[in-house]
Amino acid sequence: MKAILYNDLIINLSATEGIEIGGLPKGIGLERLRFDGQIVVDLALLSNIWVLEKVPGFYELHVIPIPGSQLVAMAYADRTKLITEGGAIRVKTPAEIETERLVKQCLLLKNRLRKRLEKKTGDNADQLADAYKLIFALIVYARTQNPALGQFFDDLIVDIKDIYPLARVKDALIQAAKTLKTEMEQYYIDIDNVE
Repeated sequence: MKAILYNDLIINLSATEGIEIGGLPKGIGLERLRFDGQIVVDLALLSNIWVLEKVPGFYELHVIPIPGSQLVAMAYADRTKLITEGGAIRVKTPAEIETERLVKQCLLLKNRLRKRLEKKTGDNADQLADAYKLIFALIVYARTQNPALGQFFDDLIVDIKDIYPLARVKDALIQAAKTLKTEMEQYYIDIDNVE
């Protein structure tokens, strides 16, 4: 069997062109096979694989050293768990994988909530307009003590008092306020130095 190769990657099989690579294991796709110059190697049988980061977050696996590649202790099944940290390619730890899973799960839940809210209360612009209405109503009530607005807020408080329980949101809101303060301080410094 002959093959067109790129480094040790088997790009295409050919009966007439390329380099003689010998027989191929049955039932295994070319994405998992490499030619080391002597034999075809199944990446799934290795415990150390040469890894080349082609672009950030995209890795190519090899059985021979390729310029820029690093030898990584890994199984073929770990190929989706690779990360580059400080220039070194490695397999993510179980804790990192679990953290990523939880982050993805939370994002999925947030997106579901956004879609349900959008379906029931309108898009972001509609929701922002409603928030403005409430803020303006609060300002008017704070300054005028309008009885109709007071009754409106008394009626509204029944439904809104437990939407954001303090114990659940306190730390996140404090951190958000600190971050906003820090970022706005830097923004004001930067804007004052614009020439």
